[in-house]
Amino acid sequence: MDAVRYGASSFLPQGSTPEFACELIRTVRAGHAVIAPQALGALRTAEPDPAPPTPELYVTLGEREVLAAVARGLANPEICAKLFLGKSTVKTRIGAILRKLELRDRVQFVVYPYENRVGR
Repeated sequence: MDAVRYGASSFLPQGSTPEFACELIRTVRAGHAVIAPQALGALRTAEPDPAPPTPELYVTLGEREVLAAVARGLANPEICAKLFLGKSTVKTRIGAILRKLELRDRVQFVVYPYENRVGR
């Protein structure tokens, strides 16, 4: 199940013939997913795995405070004053959050907590 969740397009059962393996590779390369009948049974009976960790789990407590402040529309100088942090600390935390949450800019930064219910 994890393999499918993370993008696997096919399973090659143990003992498959070389012909089957070649056809499977051609089919996947053409953009189709292939699951052999032997693997389908296992997938049907598999217990669902817990959801993978969300990116915000990797955001530190200090970064969460900055994230919440930015989400409230505060500018960097206001965040510095509210959280008693230096300019470079705020910038460093914002950069870390952008990287960890794979956000492009401050607009996405502001929208992210609302779309993902972070801190609620």
